Amino acid sequence: MRPAQGTLQEVKLEVKDFAAEYSSSWALLREKVDSFGRTEEKASVATARVHLTVLDLTVKELKNHAFSACSNLVSLHLPNIEVIGGFAAADSHSLNEVKLRPDVKIASNSFAYCLTLEVLANSCGFKTEGKKTSSGRNNATAGITRYLHWRAKMDANKELFLTTTSLLKLCNTVNKASVLGWFGFDLPMRASTAVRVMNFLISAGDDITRHILSFSFGVKVGKGDLRELSKEKLLEVGLETKVLRMENNGWGNKQFWGVAVDGEGKVVRLEKAIGGGLITRANSNWVWGLTTKMNGDVVDRVGHYGEKGTIIGRIHRNMVVPF
Repeated sequence: MRPAQGTLQEVKLEVKDFAAEYSSSWALLREKVDSFGRTEEKASVATARVHLTVLDLTVKELKNHAFSACSNLVSLHLPNIEVIGGFAAADSHSLNEVKLRPDVKIASNSFAYCLTLEVLANSCGFKTEGKKTSSGRNNATAGITRYLHWRAKMDANKELFLTTTSLLKLCNTVNKASVLGWFGFDLPMRASTAVRVMNFLISAGDDITRHILSFSFGVKVGKGDLRELSKEKLLEVGLETKVLRMENNGWGNKQFWGVAVDGEGKVVRLEKAIGGGLITRANSNWVWGLTTKMNGDVVDRVGHYGEKGTIIGRIHRNMVVPF
């Protein structure tokens, strides 16, 4: 049974002396991150929401596979890291925020199979269709990297945006100290929806300054900033935008989202997938997380679709058919 996201412990973890605290071992740090709240749960199930910041100035490289398949990792702040290795955060499905220095060098597969980041990047208009890995799964690292750099700029602009709108509102206040004010008249604001030309640009009562500045500061692009959404809401976005991929069913979708999808990104039940010819001998393992025995029986080895070890079908002419 997956713990509900809202019930998970929020943990802020800062690393100031990597050598002293974790013997310069990313494996030890990863183990620490995934240990919070964990008792008997499987490693693929998140038991906490860990926000990790590495502040050690001497640490310049995030090694290969450092946080690969780290189920508890939600945010990663690496202000001093200059190089991010291969598959460094791959399969970390809960990861929804990564803060990097602008000149960081990122391997071509550092964020492969990061399901939440893929939904967030796609929802802001970044293409997440990438090259296939050796396992035949989509590698969205390129699109995710572009999204992360853009997101960092937008976060930096946020304070400037709020400050600018506040100053413009002060400049745009009705002028009661004018000469006309002595006779009971108020000068209208320069950008008021009371003026007909402004009504042509924006609806009456709307915040004109916010509307205009949004074009410069990117207040909302696509579906906006969805980082605070629950996993359930992000799943809805992912299904709506058809980001979920059938090739991830056995190694992410069922583990993290709790659903399997067909080739069009629509939720599909196992029985329909078998009946519709979606499961073959070739894809039963990597795509669906199933195991084929020597006698041709197809087994749910993990328990994605019910009881672990249940025979769900049989191979017939290289297709999985009902048992």
